Amino acid sequence: MDITRSPYKGLMPYTEEDAELFFGRDRDCAVITANLFASRLTILFGASGVGKSSVLQAGVAHKLRQKEGTAVVVFSDWHGAPLENLRQAVQDEMKRVLGTSLDQEEAMSFKDFLADCALRIDGQLVIILDQFEEYLLYYPGDKGPGSFVTEFVRVVNSRDVPVSFLIAIREDSLAKLDRFKGRIPQLFGNYLRLDHLDEKAAREAIEKPLEKVGWEWEAELVEAVIDQVRVGRIGLGEVGRGEIRKPSEAEARVRIETPFLQIVMTRLWDEEQASNSRQIHKRTLKDLGGAAQIVRDYLDAFMDGLPPKHQAISAAIFHYLVTPSGTKIAQSARDLAVYANQDRKRIAKVLSTLAGPARLLRTVAAARAGGEPRYEIYHDSLAPAVLHWRGRYYQQRREIRVRRWTIGLGIFLVALASLAIVLSLVSREIERSAARATSTVAKATAQAGAETATAALDSETQATADFRVWQTAQAQATAAYNNLQAVQAQAMATSTRLVAATPEPGGTEVPSFDPTVTAVVETATAAAQSLQIAEQKVVAAAAELKATATAAASATAVARELREQLQTAGITGRGVKVAILSTGIDATHPDLAGRIAATEDFVGEGIGDSNGFGTFLAGIVVGNGVASGGLYKGLAPEADLYIAKVLDANGAGRMNDMIAGLKWAVEQKVDIVLVPLGGVSGCDGSDELSQEADAAVEAGLVVVVSAGNQGPGSETIVSPGCARLPITVGAAELNKVADFSSRGPTLDGRTKPDILFSHSGVGAQATGTEMGTVVASGYVKATGSGISATHAAGAIALLLQMDSDLSPAEVKALLMETATDLGVEPNAQGAGRANIEGALARVRDRDEDGIPDVEDACPDEFGSSLAGGCPEPPTSTATPTLTPMPSATPTSTPSPTWTPTVSVPITKTIEITGGVQVQMVYVSAGEFIMGSDEGDSDEQPVHTVYLDAFYIDRIEVTNAQFAQFLNEQGNQEEGGVTWLDIGNESCLITKSGGQYEPKSGYSDHPVIEVSWYGARAYCRWAGKRLPMEAEWEKAARGTDGRVYPWGNTFDGTKLNFADKNTGFDWSNSNWDDEYAGTAPVGSYPNGASPYGALDMAGNVWEWVADWYEAYPGSSFQSPYYDGQYRVHRGGSWRAEKLLVRAAERQWNSPANSVANVGFRCVQSR
Repeated sequence: MDITRSPYKGLMPYTEEDAELFFGRDRDCAVITANLFASRLTILFGASGVGKSSVLQAGVAHKLRQKEGTAVVVFSDWHGAPLENLRQAVQDEMKRVLGTSLDQEEAMSFKDFLADCALRIDGQLVIILDQFEEYLLYYPGDKGPGSFVTEFVRVVNSRDVPVSFLIAIREDSLAKLDRFKGRIPQLFGNYLRLDHLDEKAAREAIEKPLEKVGWEWEAELVEAVIDQVRVGRIGLGEVGRGEIRKPSEAEARVRIETPFLQIVMTRLWDEEQASNSRQIHKRTLKDLGGAAQIVRDYLDAFMDGLPPKHQAISAAIFHYLVTPSGTKIAQSARDLAVYANQDRKRIAKVLSTLAGPARLLRTVAAARAGGEPRYEIYHDSLAPAVLHWRGRYYQQRREIRVRRWTIGLGIFLVALASLAIVLSLVSREIERSAARATSTVAKATAQAGAETATAALDSETQATADFRVWQTAQAQATAAYNNLQAVQAQAMATSTRLVAATPEPGGTEVPSFDPTVTAVVETATAAAQSLQIAEQKVVAAAAELKATATAAASATAVARELREQLQTAGITGRGVKVAILSTGIDATHPDLAGRIAATEDFVGEGIGDSNGFGTFLAGIVVGNGVASGGLYKGLAPEADLYIAKVLDANGAGRMNDMIAGLKWAVEQKVDIVLVPLGGVSGCDGSDELSQEADAAVEAGLVVVVSAGNQGPGSETIVSPGCARLPITVGAAELNKVADFSSRGPTLDGRTKPDILFSHSGVGAQATGTEMGTVVASGYVKATGSGISATHAAGAIALLLQMDSDLSPAEVKALLMETATDLGVEPNAQGAGRANIEGALARVRDRDEDGIPDVEDACPDEFGSSLAGGCPEPPTSTATPTLTPMPSATPTSTPSPTWTPTVSVPITKTIEITGGVQVQMVYVSAGEFIMGSDEGDSDEQPVHTVYLDAFYIDRIEVTNAQFAQFLNEQGNQEEGGVTWLDIGNESCLITKSGGQYEPKSGYSDHPVIEVSWYGARAYCRWAGKRLPMEAEWEKAARGTDGRVYPWGNTFDGTKLNFADKNTGFDWSNSNWDDEYAGTAPVGSYPNGASPYGALDMAGNVWEWVADWYEAYPGSSFQSPYYDGQYRVHRGGSWRAEKLLVRAAERQWNSPANSVANVGFRCVQSR
């Protein structure tokens, strides 16, 4: 071993060649290795800089190679063609293992290739995909035959290929793996989190390498380093310099920043080596200013030593090598030269310097064969420091410019001979200011556009008003710039005159002060101020536009979740007939295949769509999304489509054709007719088209018409929007009325519109048309009240599928009664913004008793194969995926944001052994916030959890159900106790004549005196399982963070708890729930959870599967966190109101049977 070489790596990862110097991760390596052999796919995630690559190379891969018959590939080359590069890496590993090159067919598929490799080594092939976030960054649209996505999924899902994969990914990119979620079952079935080094591991990482090379160290040095590089101690914040700060309570549990530890120890080694010392001293750390100073100096010392021109170029290119969120990205020298507007040769020279010994950058492979290499930030942990150095650099440059301006202006006013210098400074400032304004506008527009490009049917994509503000600001900036150019020309003319008036050398005459110069200066100053104001307006508009885009993205996610949930339950518009009066249809679009039931051309051009509007609207309503992989799916993809072409290729039409189209729709006996067009604004409903629309409603059709785009003035509704009986739809823009949306009243004084729907959507693009903005191949985005009416038609199709007996008047009333009041004038909003979720829930429960009146939309839960419809019956009893999602330490940051629960109560009935039928409710997949910062210590900190979709019993398991289970299985002993403590007098099940049966009057009460083992055994017998603690809490409170299943305010009428009947000291005598013990299950329908589960608060505590242990990131230590207690949830008939909160946790020995503890079961979807 070379003892003169540093045993520390700085920001370079430890490789397999460095394995003998790699310490502190033995346990992590063992766990990862065990998981690789136990599962086909393992997800390893951790924060940036935590050391994933070092663990995988110097730890896991090194150890695996010691196993005979094991081939290991560690792959991270995502910059070129990933599939080809991975295949080559596997071939190289096979050559190492076998000692010879592979002789394989070139046309062999990737799956067959890997199967062949595994067969040749007669053992295990392990493929580690490191830095996977880079693949997700560089290939966002990777799909289709031959793509990495397709081939990778095929291999992972093939049980006959003995290959194990590990995906290593940054924690903040974990959610992006959703790309694979629908394709790889149990994607998160085996996941591991790599945390920062703890104190013991950090000590090993410091001391063991020194011991290996025969060096010594001071114990005080080790303690000091660990103290100074713990998480949170070194900040690279907005101040722009490394600084020491006091750790928060959440940071009390020592966790070490691995990159900073390596930087510090590398610097200490170098210092001691240079002084011929073979010992690391604490005083050296002190002399260098401590860890924070060393980390700061690592970047600053190098950058500050560059020539000024190189610093300027570095600042320019750093902008394109690090995203605003701090993610590194690779760029070629050619691209950087174009982006930064710099000479390519100078760029190349600077890049070479930055990629040298300082290792601020590194080269990566070209994006394509024959291309030039690209450069990227060497390590993720440097990205924030790079951003802040760049910010400091520009701040210093601004200060220099200000000083120069001030000095120059003074000289200009004092000495006329300095005018040229001042004008030069003004000119440069003009150019820079204009560039800043232009850059800000471009950035804001691009950012907002990117965030809103994929907005779905029930979300907004752009705040029109904000965009107009931006346009105004841009115009002001342009005007100010032009003004400054004019001023510059005037100043140059003045300068010429002054120079001409300057006396010859040796003369003594001083020219008089030209008043024109003063005017020039004043004009320049005013114009500069105007430009500054314009820039500020651009920035403000950009910030507001970004906020609007973020809100729109959130609304999009909620809308998409609701749509997917409904379609999972089979609520897809099946059997509903929708007619659209527009410009025709492109029947060749993949999304519309099989959906067109009938067409009629009233224009004489043929039914094809040369305009694009009709196809676009049809995609929003019935598109199946096949051309986009399901991304742009319509709201009612199984509705039947009827097309009446009443508008020509230019979007114009005759009144007679429109009336004929309405009559045709009536003849076709459709359920819904969409009229997304309009005539002259200002109407009273007496025109022929409005009269015909009224007649269609009277014939039994739900007619949906648009209000028009003539707003914001009053009396601007367009015909047939003034008709009395149809549903007139205005345009909503997030939670406000769109400016362009037409307003009422009608000319005869009636309130219009009736309701608002989102004015923006993405729909199918007709071949050869240019309508709207293209967002993807085959799809365009557009806005307008016609799109609002289209969303309404799709929503109504869902309502009619759920209840085909709804009359047009009932549909209209249902939408208006459940709408969200926006607090504006009725003639602008009607009843408000439509609440599809609320309307659907009302249809399911018309008498509002909490119990659905309509059977589930899937008529055959067991094996229905309706296209895109009902799910197969869940049969798995395996423990579900429970994946902590990326977030900062919960107790050191503000509480996470709660999101609205997206749920239309969906139930299904299953039959368990013996013909017993049990209702279960559906809980959709996604994240939710678990815990409560206002509750007990064991409920903290709140943290984000991802759960796959599942079903949970609507009610608790009853005595009758459990007795039947005992009659079939017997009351067996497990864990040293019987499943049911039948000998306890409080037990509500007896045994008579060899048969178990409920005590009289208690058949429908929840079973009690059951051990955790008994609860688990019953669920398994029923083909289900006990819920995970996280599943139980999400089913109880949804995703909006509510305190109780019904909301945030306690209401004793909605549950069975310790009221005045129980007689305990803690009983609340203000309430009377009528029970002194258990109540029949489902007795409190008004206390239902957001998903429709009953008795989640009170009645009986409910066993869950988990051991009682601390939440991730918790500093609270309970003596009961010892692996001997199981959790039960929900409170009981003898619990006071604080104990029935959805976040409340209690524990008990799994062998205990208690008079107020029961359970319910879940089933994976």
